[in-house]
Parts: sequence; structure tokens; C-alpha cells
Amino acid sequence: MLSTVDTATPITLGKGARAVLVYTATGVEFTLQGPGEFIVEAAEAKVVRGTPPSRRDAVSAPSAVLVQRNAEAVTASVRMRSISLQKPARPVLLYPQAGPIATLHPTFAWDAESGPSGFTVVVHSSDGKFIWRGSSKSQSLEAGMKFDIGRRYSWTLSSDSGVLGTATFETMPVAAIMRAEASRNRTKTFADRVLHAFVLQDLGATQDARLAWASLARERPDLPELAVLAR
Repeated sequence: MLSTVDTATPITLGKGARAVLVYTATGVEFTLQGPGEFIVEAAEAKVVRGTPPSRRDAVSAPSAVLVQRNAEAVTASVRMRSISLQKPARPVLLYPQAGPIATLHPTFAWDAESGPSGFTVVVHSSDGKFIWRGSSKSQSLEAGMKFDIGRRYSWTLSSDSGVLGTATFETMPVAAIMRAEASRNRTKTFADRVLHAFVLQDLGATQDARLAWASLARERPDLPELAVLAR
């Protein structure tokens, strides 16, 4: 999972096994289906025995440096998973907070007990101008509007007991938003969703990437690497 391979690397898959290989320099994706033997060449994966790989061009691939860095960090963390580490206290305001997001229509999320009246979310621009207000009885609320590209905002969560917290967030530039949306529109398979999480991370949308990794981790609890990336 999340391994990087060099040219001339042989790959052997058993019956029913499946691997997705992405060339980050070109965005070309090859799907290898077992049983079979394959060889990784400079620009494509070729079959030695079995069914030839299927090819898909121009996926939105992350940088090779990012993939390599994540692979190394995940491997080290998984090896140390038996060590008990103290988790930081969970904040009240969960998303979005303190960073850029790759969407103009976020769903606000928090961790707090609701009073009889539920919760109120109020959004202001960076200069203090009122932008939007919404209410919810649950611990999340989809924004009732699209925010502007490349702008900074603050949002405040309140309940019957008063203000529960305030956080800031920033929408990304238009090129980043377009790349994120193009990647999101291609998420038809599990492999697509893994690549999408990488793309979000590559863009610097760390919060969105962690949410994507967390969703993948819930889908595949047998892959501890996903849970590591969701932290």
C-alpha cells in the first residue's frame, strides 16, 4: 500500500489480486489484475504472464516527492503502532479551521453537546463583515452559500450556553479549486479516492486530505496506513 517502485521492478499478483500503478510524472495509470507477472518500465507497466494491464491516461496525479515522503512516514508510523502515544485533546471546532480548504461550499463540523436550541454558525469576512448564518441540531452544517475564491473567513459556533469557539479558514485560488474539483469528479474507484486524497495534500488542503484519508480508513480498516494519514 502506497509503495513506490523503480524501473525494472517485477510485480507478481495472485488470483483475485489487483494493483494500481500511477506514473506521477505523466499521470498515466495502469491497473494490474492477477494472477500474473508484470514488469515496471520507464513509461508503462507490461505483462510478462497473464492479462495485459489496462491503461487510463491523464489522471490528476500528485507529485512523486509527496508520495515518497508519505510512504516513508507511513511505513515508520505503522512499524511503531504498538507504541502507545498520547492523543492531543480533540478541539471543539473540527472543520474548517486554521488553513486553506479546497472547496467553496464547506460543511462545518464540531464536537460539542447541543442545547435545546441547537447550534448557530456565523461566518464573517476577514474585515469583520457579516457573510452568512445558519442553524443546526446536529454536529455539522452545510454552508448555505458558496464562498469567494481566495478569501479568508472566520466562523463562530454558539449554543444556548454561549460562544463555543471561533476559527478561521481560507478558500484556495481558482487553479487549486479547479484541480481539486477535477480530481473529485474522477473518484469512481477506491484507487481514485486514494489519488484524490494525495492531490488534496499536494495542493496544501491538509484538512480536506485528512478527511479523505479518514473516509478511506473507515472503508478499509485492514490498511493501517490509511489511519496514519488521517491523523
